[in-house]
Amino acid sequence: MKKIEIGQKIGHLTILKDNGDKTYLCKCDCGDFVNIKRQYLLQRVPLNKTCGCRFESLYGMKFNKLKAIKYDKKKDYKLYWIFKCDCGKFVSLEGNRVKRGNKISCGCAVTNKKHGLSGTPLYKKWATMKRRCKDKKRKNYYGKEITYDIRWEKFENFYDDMGVSFYKHINEYGIVDTTLDRIDVSKNYCKDNCRWATRREQCNNKGNNHYYMNKSLADWSRIINIDYDTVMRRIKRGWSEQRALGLTPNRKLIKIVLNVAKDLGDKEKVKTLEELLR
Repeated sequence: MKKIEIGQKIGHLTILKDNGDKTYLCKCDCGDFVNIKRQYLLQRVPLNKTCGCRFESLYGMKFNKLKAIKYDKKKDYKLYWIFKCDCGKFVSLEGNRVKRGNKISCGCAVTNKKHGLSGTPLYKKWATMKRRCKDKKRKNYYGKEITYDIRWEKFENFYDDMGVSFYKHINEYGIVDTTLDRIDVSKNYCKDNCRWATRREQCNNKGNNHYYMNKSLADWSRIINIDYDTVMRRIKRGWSEQRALGLTPNRKLIKIVLNVAKDLGDKEKVKTLEELLR
């Protein structure tokens, strides 16, 4: 039978103590202590055994301006490493964020930005537009090959084309009711085909719009004071426009009113009520 030695390193686990019940007290490279069954330690897979964390050694790896020097700590189930930036500064950062490119430096790279508008409402609108066009899951954009003007790959050009009108629209309608809208929904994002619109205007300009009695559902939602998102969820379930808006007539109540109208001899009301029951 294979023997397990105290101090032995198996994957990312260091054996500290034999508990005497076929389990061992181990210390994981992430810093946590855990009791592990002997059977798990002797299994061939997984090779990089851990306490249950997703520990991955980044030692020596370089991502953008950051090079991993040593493992630091585990905090809120996230693994932090000490990185050395090209500028010479050492900083503790979450490993996965650095790997994904969310962090490219210790913070020094921020000072090299040209426009200094990252994080502003206009910048977020621009970033959302780009993400929407590149997301393969969005059939109404990526599936229809909807993209944006090559000039708008740079935020500075987007700012030159849409910045003034954006702040003008915000002053009139507010940031919440300011959306980037394509005038012709079959064409791409560009200066000539884009405008800043209210949410209601954008809803009325969708290619998959629904109408009831010559009014869009967005207009009906405003008229009868019902949440537009609720109406659209009902439509997706297969409800009719009338039922989704809550305008389906109560047939039982109509029949009662109809009988009363007949007794009163109100021919006009009888005719209207009979039409509702058809």
